Amino acid sequence: MDPSRMRTPEAANYATAGFTFAGTMLVLGGAGYFVDRAAGTQPWLLLLGLVVGAVGGFIHLVLQFSPRTQSPRAQSPREPSPREPSPAAQSPRAQYSTSERKASASEGSTRDRRSNES
Repeated sequence: MDPSRMRTPEAANYATAGFTFAGTMLVLGGAGYFVDRAAGTQPWLLLLGLVVGAVGGFIHLVLQFSPRTQSPRAQSPREPSPREPSPAAQSPRAQYSTSERKASASEGSTRDRRSNES
């Protein structure tokens, strides 16, 4: 994808993923380095920290960009299928939820009772 055509939220997601991957490796690698120095086991815990950080960062990347784990807002909007009516083609009544229809129906019946009483 051409970087100039990339949308800002999408670019921010990729930047966040890259920093998370690098940060995980740096934190776990740094922890391994300091424990190595204290225990005198250089470079084994440093390498272990880097490997665990890389695996953890990779798992995070897969989970973040897997289509099954993305929120509906993060996914691109889909086109309606030919069999599915567009929202504009639906009746005005179909666009309201059931609770909204009940509320408007009860308002109407209250108005009818008031007009009958006078």
